[in-house]
Amino acid sequence: CSAVQLAPMSSSTASVQGVERGAKVDSVGYGREYTDVAAIKKTHPYYKGQTYGTNCTDYTKTPLVYDYGGRPVVKSSTQISLFQDSGGGDALGIDCSAFVSSAVGVAGLRYKPGTDNKPVYTRYTSRDFISASKSNWTCYENVSVSKANSIKSGDIVAVEGHVVMVDTVGADPFGISKVSSSSGCDSLSYKNYDFAVIQSSPSKNSVGINRYRANVYLSESSKMQAVFGAYAKAQCRAKFSGATTNASTSNFGIIRHKDTAQCKTTALSLVGESCIKNCSL
Repeated sequence: CSAVQLAPMSSSTASVQGVERGAKVDSVGYGREYTDVAAIKKTHPYYKGQTYGTNCTDYTKTPLVYDYGGRPVVKSSTQISLFQDSGGGDALGIDCSAFVSSAVGVAGLRYKPGTDNKPVYTRYTSRDFISASKSNWTCYENVSVSKANSIKSGDIVAVEGHVVMVDTVGADPFGISKVSSSSGCDSLSYKNYDFAVIQSSPSKNSVGINRYRANVYLSESSKMQAVFGAYAKAQCRAKFSGATTNASTSNFGIIRHKDTAQCKTTALSLVGESCIKNCSL
């Protein structure tokens, strides 16, 4: 429970030790291997200093890290597990798309009305989240920004090769209040962003699932920097024009769940979730 209360990672967060890139999984990415589990326990920001209740699994025996191709194990038609290795490299890990699609499942969110919430949907890839209409996900829509409407917690941000969710959002997420004219929109800097993302990423030497301040994280991801930058500029220009703009392209997009009754269903369960049911979020 205490790990949930930690502030999002920043530039002061140290890199994880004891894990390294392993064999190539496919033409794109590499799996991960443990080299020193004890070192991971001492350096991983979400494990070091943590204790475990009597009914909880001690993750540090096989710590969950980033692992390209890693995904949850399907235990039944309604349950998934992050405690068993499935895909990717030798280390227990989960990649970006498996994490986001698992989060959708355990939140009980449908992709289309009338579609069951199936564990197999945790196999979606980053490209599936770029366009709600192209994926035929009628419970989602691509986000449009305007003077009054920006990104929100829960938005899914995707580009070919990576997908994240928006976590906490400040009052001025893109720092637009600092701009006094439309011409200044091209000068917006991610360093002034005020929001955090939640994801599974190779950041900090394969930390895996993490919350990360966007104004720091984006320095390591030119692709995501371009995505958020496009939406930031679109909203900034809308501030002066009054327009409503969908900044999505065929290469990237931000989608949002409609949160309607017909788009909700019974949530998938996680093995071991009873251990943290009383955590304060």
